[in-house]
Amino acid sequence: MKITIISNIALDRIINQDGQIIESLGGPPCYCGLTSQQFGFKVELVSKFGKDLKDKHLSFFKENDLNLHKNISSEKPTTRFTIKIMQNSREISLSARGDSISLSDVENIKTDCWLISPILDEIPEEVLNYVIHKDDKFVMLDPQGYTRYVGNEGRILTRKGLDFSLQDIDAIKFDPDELECIYGTTDFI
Repeated sequence: MKITIISNIALDRIINQDGQIIESLGGPPCYCGLTSQQFGFKVELVSKFGKDLKDKHLSFFKENDLNLHKNISSEKPTTRFTIKIMQNSREISLSARGDSISLSDVENIKTDCWLISPILDEIPEEVLNYVIHKDDKFVMLDPQGYTRYVGNEGRILTRKGLDFSLQDIDAIKFDPDELECIYGTTDFI
């Protein structure tokens, strides 16, 4: 079976509680790609990244049989976040914003299922709707990138609501903040 993951690659700068700084390749193309690979899926990634993504980063995908569809690089930088780990939480800020994924990036893909997982609004509603209504393939959504916005000083915050429908999706993953953003409550009991 083949899964196609639509999401931008990220280069995260992680600052742990001891002040140690770690640069890490991240985003759903990495962790969802590896997980899907472990479950026996053939993985295709639709992602935008900049020329600042080094060969050592790109070799990660090749070494793990994660196929980068069309090797979509961009003049814009790779999306970069700074993540400060605190005792009971984390603070995320945007350091660089990558390019958006376009309809032409997904139009001719043949797949068995889709995982749509924006990290910061890089998948326009037009692309989301196209994939949802393209055929009868299974579609899963992780809406984190639709529920986020950039506030003061680049800080990543959670929206109070979404302007579009998430109907006709087969499966959706929420954390409590995303659930509240989309449905206005975390109380579903």
